[in-house]
Amino acid sequence: MDFPEVLWAFLNQELPATLLGVGVGIPIALYLDRRISARRAKKERTDLLVLLKENLGSNLSLLGQLKKEMTEELLPLYPLDLTIWQTHSARITCIENVRLIQSINKAYYELEHMNRKTNAYFGAAFGPLVTEGLKKRMELLKGAILDHVDNLIPIVKGTIEDINEALHISY
Repeated sequence: MDFPEVLWAFLNQELPATLLGVGVGIPIALYLDRRISARRAKKERTDLLVLLKENLGSNLSLLGQLKKEMTEELLPLYPLDLTIWQTHSARITCIENVRLIQSINKAYYELEHMNRKTNAYFGAAFGPLVTEGLKKRMELLKGAILDHVDNLIPIVKGTIEDINEALHISY
């Protein structure tokens, strides 16, 4: 076979098959890659939301326990559990719902604030010197903690509801 015959055979048979394979194969590969990436992103969002929801539920129980103990003049000996948030807060960017992100951030900001108050109360209770002035400040701090708990419980419940809604609509 001479060169023109080989070229003609290539142009008639192999080139169209190659072009068809590339023309169909690349879009299918891109489609499949996007589907797989979207499924992974959805799973990551869902896993994060479930994790945060469970952690907020745990902290909600701790807030109820904190209120009960402080009302009964007991000293709270446990912190709120903020390790999940501290570990996974950077992943919040995988959530596309801005209102949900704001709700989660607000709840954890308030939980961190509450933790600082209870830590200060605990530190003052076991401080080296408990004077009359310190007792007065501890009572004020206790009142601030109880007020904060009353305000924080609806915030955490609302955030849990927001997460449930996001999970329900299969984010």
